[in-house]
Amino acid sequence: MSIFLERFVIAVCVAVFVAAIVNSLRLDKVQAISLAVAAIAVAVFAARTVELQQRRNPSSEALSTSVQPDNRNASTGSMVQESQNPSFDRPLTSGDSRATEDSGRPGAIRGDRLPASDTEAPRLAGFAIPSRVLDARTGPVSVEFLAQLVDDLPGVAGRDYSSSPTQVRFRSPSGRQFVDAIFSYPQLIEGTPQNGRYRAFASIPQYSEAGVWHVEYFLLVDQTGNTATLHEKDLQVMGFPTTFTLAE
Repeated sequence: MSIFLERFVIAVCVAVFVAAIVNSLRLDKVQAISLAVAAIAVAVFAARTVELQQRRNPSSEALSTSVQPDNRNASTGSMVQESQNPSFDRPLTSGDSRATEDSGRPGAIRGDRLPASDTEAPRLAGFAIPSRVLDARTGPVSVEFLAQLVDDLPGVAGRDYSSSPTQVRFRSPSGRQFVDAIFSYPQLIEGTPQNGRYRAFASIPQYSEAGVWHVEYFLLVDQTGNTATLHEKDLQVMGFPTTFTLAE
């Protein structure tokens, strides 16, 4: 009901009420007018109070109507306030560590249960030796190795890991000398232990054996102790370098 109509109804009720009082008390004209004015003033004040109260405290139905549009898409995850990255809000399915969307597109997570365990070793996604010819005749040198390491769940072995971490070993031509390079958290230069780039160095002493040094193995280790070992032929098949040379 509009405010105008409410006031009209109140005015009619007041007029009837005043007429009844005047008739019952047999008041004169001045007294009847004074009583009517006072009654109308009280009625107008009451109507104004009700109007202000309604503006300050809208009904629950109005509140429900104003909130509903914001929640309409909550079930589909389209509300930005709920998550700026909804793909991380949904847990992994047990045994589905690579995680694809429900529609089959790669890159998001599906399922409703966390995996019970991890038994997969890390993967070597990239490997490089920037300087493959070195000279240790006048002093010790360092050979640099770059690696891209990927592990689905716990990440490559790093902080607080107490056993042998991810590493690569190279042996001299005679097999009597070797050097190791460690790939752990201090060597992480970009990304995360689940998918990161590492830079490691191996120190070669002065007067080390000259010639071509070959990779003996590449040990991959994750934070839960899962391991995999790649040998020279494995790296060759993957298209990665397997040697460096010390000048004679």
